[in-house]
This record gives sequence, structure tokens and C-alpha cells, in this order.
Amino acid sequence: MRSVMPIAVGVIGVALGIALQPSLLRADDVPDCPGRCVLPVQYPYNGTPEQQYEERQREYREQQSEEQHQKALRDIQEGSQSGRGSGGSGAYGAIAYSPDSGDYGYSFSYSSRAGAERRAKRECGKTDCTIAAWFRNSCGALATGDDGTWAGGRGDSESAARRDAQSDCVKEGGKNCEVVHAQCSR
Repeated sequence: MRSVMPIAVGVIGVALGIALQPSLLRADDVPDCPGRCVLPVQYPYNGTPEQQYEERQREYREQQSEEQHQKALRDIQEGSQSGRGSGGSGAYGAIAYSPDSGDYGYSFSYSSRAGAERRAKRECGKTDCTIAAWFRNSCGALATGDDGTWAGGRGDSESAARRDAQSDCVKEGGKNCEVVHAQCSR
């Protein structure tokens, strides 16, 4: 009876230890140790569960803040959407159009053509968005017809860009072409 008692106490102790430590791997989960090992998993313990939760929330907020900061930096690099223009050397704008949905997006006051086009496509929001017009220190417009025909136009003024877009839409065979958007960037 004496030899069975220490073994029983040892087995109960191991079982109790395993039950109280959920961070142990079962031996079946480890290929080198089938059925004969119990391996502890190393998780850092940083206080109470409430404190751990608060720490995870803080880390999440920091990550979100960093992502927002990076997005703001990208927007600054692409240019401003303030509408005041950047003057002389590069106030680019663009209009993007989705022929499938009829949605469009536009941009203005960007320091590069590429940045203006990216923003217009993003504002359009569809995978088939195509640049209908890009412009620098001038204006652009988008015209669509009843039959799905569309065209972009440019001009020194908004009215000139509207005329150009409508004229090109008609030249493409469009019926009842109308300007759906015009934008200037100076």
C-alpha cells in the first residue's frame, strides 16, 4: 500500500498541474513525442486577465493609429484635396469612369499626374474604372450618352472642357451625350 500511495499522489499532482495550466501542449500535438511527453508552451504572463486585455487593446489602438498616420503621409505625398491648387508647376487632376456601373471619381490639386489618377480611380471605387481625362492647371470633364458611350475632355476653362467632352462623346457615336462631371485644378 505504501508504494502505491506516492505514485497516486504524483499522478494526481500531475493531473492537477495540467488542469491548472491550460498553456500545455498535449504530446499528440508534437511529432517527436507521441503519447509520452507534456510540453509547456511559453506565454508571457503580464498580470491579470483584465490587464492583459487592456494591453492588447492598447496595442490594437497603437496599430490603428500607425496605419492612419501612414495613410495621412500617403495622402500628403499624393497631394492635397483642399481645392486651393498648388499653383504654377503642378496642379494635376483626373476623372475616372466605370462603364459597367456609371460611377465616377475625380481628384484635383495633386502634385503629380499619377497621384491624381490613383485618387480618381479610388474615388470611382470599381475595378473597371478608367481614366477619362487628366488635366494640369486646367479643367476636365466627363460626358456619357444614353447608349453607354462616354468620353472625357479637357480645356482651359470648365465650359471648354465640357464642350470637348460632349463633342468627343458625340464623335464616338453617343446618343444624347450629357456632361456628368466637370472639374478644374489650378
